[in-house]
Amino acid sequence: MKRAEGYIRLACEVLERPPEPYLMALGLVESQDVLFEVKLRNQHYTGELMGVWFENGQAQVDERTALRFARRGFELRTLNAAPGA
Repeated sequence: MKRAEGYIRLACEVLERPPEPYLMALGLVESQDVLFEVKLRNQHYTGELMGVWFENGQAQVDERTALRFARRGFELRTLNAAPGA
């Protein structure tokens, strides 16, 4: 499902539309989820790494996946905050 999420995000980027409504409709992201952005040192990398699809060295992941990347020393930043956080 992560690959499908990556393709949806890519299509929305090309169409200049926010991907969240489409991802929520498919049950891939819930509205209260906190999203994180993972950045790779190689800013040109496009492909799969640790089960996550990266475009130009960046990927958006959920909290659990972000923790996996953080343990391995990847750069993370929060894209949104959960309500009440």
